[in-house]
Amino acid sequence: MNIDLRLPVKTLKGEDHPTETLGSMLANELSFKAKGMDPIKAFNIAVALTGDGAMEIDLSDLKLIEALVRGSERMTTLVQGQLLIELDKQGREK
Repeated sequence: MNIDLRLPVKTLKGEDHPTETLGSMLANELSFKAKGMDPIKAFNIAVALTGDGAMEIDLSDLKLIEALVRGSERMTTLVQGQLLIELDKQGREK
């Protein structure tokens, strides 16, 4: 399935962050420490997200990424929530 995270991070006021996207935030997390994921796979997904903001993954990868986001101690709740909502939405559409 193709997951497209070229969406801007929203502030609490609903405004677009001027530079950060959901894809860039997830790429940063994947490049830091992708607990439970193969490092090569995490690297390849992070590169794809950094390049065009989309990634090709299967359902098992989606579940690993969701668990990584849920367990992240580096991401803010603001970003975690937006990522999890979007991953769930796009995962159900596929």
